[in-house]
Amino acid sequence: MLNLASGLAALLTLAAPAPPAPAADAAPKPLTVSAVRVSSTMPKFKSYTFDGDNLVDGRTDTSWQPRERGGTEQIGEWFELEMPRQMSVEALEIANGFQREDDLGDLFALNSRLLHVLVVGDSLPGIKLELDGKRRGFQTVRLPYPLITQRVRVIVLRSEVGSKWRQLAVSEVRLLGGPSPLDVATMAAPPPVDLTRVPCPSAAWRPLFDATMAAVDAGKGRDDDMRVGLRLEALSCGVNTSFELAPVDLSPGTKVAKVVYSLGWDDVVVTFARRGKTWVYLAEEDIPPPCAPHCSQGIEEEELEDAE
Repeated sequence: MLNLASGLAALLTLAAPAPPAPAADAAPKPLTVSAVRVSSTMPKFKSYTFDGDNLVDGRTDTSWQPRERGGTEQIGEWFELEMPRQMSVEALEIANGFQREDDLGDLFALNSRLLHVLVVGDSLPGIKLELDGKRRGFQTVRLPYPLITQRVRVIVLRSEVGSKWRQLAVSEVRLLGGPSPLDVATMAAPPPVDLTRVPCPSAAWRPLFDATMAAVDAGKGRDDDMRVGLRLEALSCGVNTSFELAPVDLSPGTKVAKVVYSLGWDDVVVTFARRGKTWVYLAEEDIPPPCAPHCSQGIEEEELEDAE
């Protein structure tokens, strides 16, 4: 009887159809963009326009160009693409620079192009991407993980300066991905976040990120590129793993929040203040690291040499 059962089981195993092979990951598809926002726009020049809508007009002979305000790489300028609903964004296709040749010359080479950008969705952390500043046509940049978001903001961290003009130019941008795996209509409300000690990264850091972006926008033309870049890197949670960010007290009773991050050569303390339901970026203060005895001796020797 046992042999009969064993034989029957073996026969059924042989007759059972093989399980289907796992489906290959579907290639990400272009996503619909319903709105475009930009940090600034160059004024119209002759027949050229530089509005944000040029980023999604399906043409590479038009471009978005932010207003030139101090610095050489236009760090902190940004464009934001909004979709009709939350989607899973897996990659970006970017036609870098101003991909047009006319009476003015080769505008791709003459204008600046993107090199490093920070991609931010509806929640942190941001994702730092590197582009080829010399490549014409479209280049596809895959994200290390999908962004489940309705808005994608791309912030300039570094650009390759053009051979004639410093104006940054981007001809066209496409978002690639698919439906969001989260069913927003039926998804249960997330548990409340304990705001007494918020680690980075966390969605609760978004107000501080927004406050930082407001400070970056307000400081254009006055602050140097390095300082602006450090603000974005440090408060984007995980863009650079060398920035260690401790949990911050963001409970309703907190009026002032201080964020400390290390740059290697010194530390910087960033101070935020609560204004109603929002946070305001107040100031930043450099704190030199403890210096060994030989450091002060070296400084004294330099001062003596200068005095002579």
